[in-house]
Amino acid sequence: MGNYTYGYRRILPLLQEAGYHMAEATLCRLMSELGVQLAMYNRPKNDRYSSYKGTIGKVARNLLNQTFDATNPYTVLHTDVSQIRLGNSTWAYMSIILDQAKVLAASISQSPNKLLISDTLKQLEDKLPEGVNPIIHSDQGWHYQLDYYREKIDSLGLTQSMSRKGNCLDNAPMESFFTFSKSNRYLKSRAVRT
Repeated sequence: MGNYTYGYRRILPLLQEAGYHMAEATLCRLMSELGVQLAMYNRPKNDRYSSYKGTIGKVARNLLNQTFDATNPYTVLHTDVSQIRLGNSTWAYMSIILDQAKVLAASISQSPNKLLISDTLKQLEDKLPEGVNPIIHSDQGWHYQLDYYREKIDSLGLTQSMSRKGNCLDNAPMESFFTFSKSNRYLKSRAVRT
């Protein structure tokens, strides 16, 4: 367990193998009482990346409002940047654009800068079919407020939409994607080492 990647989902089967049987809720309660927590979700607050810097450019209206039904491809795209751990003290930033659950563009950089976002948009430009004009939805991160970003998505025929401050529900596909991919990455890296 030296890699600090064992959450209750990985501990429960090991306990069952050892002859200890309990419900997930019981294990979660015991882990909470003992202060056992997955390290990937328990880093210092000052080590956490936040793209929100206040209003430094233009904040777009929220066109989704949790009621927009996007069942057809290229209707609503979701985008975000997240910090990922590459090693014990090495971090990188991942910029993703999703169409429903399909990744259309992905870039990784050591810095969450203009080049990272521009590269992601360039990949999207190469994959967008002609004649589509989807909404592109993000949080209110600083890079999504700047002129270069808004000009580029406008040139691609995209309509900008942003989640309300402090409410990530409209961008739930991105939040789910990052949570799943980070958890899956840790599970895979552990499986390769064993």
